[in-house]
Amino acid sequence: MNKYGEIRKDELTVPLLGMATPGSEVLIQTFWDRLVILNGQHQLIREVPRPYTGRNVDIPWSQVCAGWLKKPRSVTHSQFLRMLPEILQGYVTVKDLTERKDRLQAMSHWCDIYTIEQIQEVIALLGQDTPITRITAVLGVKYGSRDLPVTWEETLSPPGTRVEGSLQRYDQLVGVS
Repeated sequence: MNKYGEIRKDELTVPLLGMATPGSEVLIQTFWDRLVILNGQHQLIREVPRPYTGRNVDIPWSQVCAGWLKKPRSVTHSQFLRMLPEILQGYVTVKDLTERKDRLQAMSHWCDIYTIEQIQEVIALLGQDTPITRITAVLGVKYGSRDLPVTWEETLSPPGTRVEGSLQRYDQLVGVS
């Protein structure tokens, strides 16, 4: 594994950032349709399809961004940069290294929650110079989870008074017939 946490086999580069320590040795089991990557203790790290099968390798963008965050100058040399949409390439290669670190930190977080396409769409809409907090807010509003319960459980009434559709128990409590 190289110092960027990647391995190469059959013209395929496989990112292992966050799954194995960069520079460590890994074992590759080669099958006709897939590569199985194991650590030194023969534990599964990752399984990826062979290039000629036509299946795509999912890139763990959150881990790629986290790896770039450790070495922000390496972003421009990483082959993963070319795999990002142009808008995001420009976003993570900003000249100011402090700003680049902030953006990589945000990208790492966003990639855990949103797809690359969603992030690209919001940055294209708002512009690359938009503050990270605003991009985060728009991502949350536009693509955030809206799993609201269908009914709310009423918890304010005293026990014994929560009868649906009838106020008879309230009448008894206040002494009204």
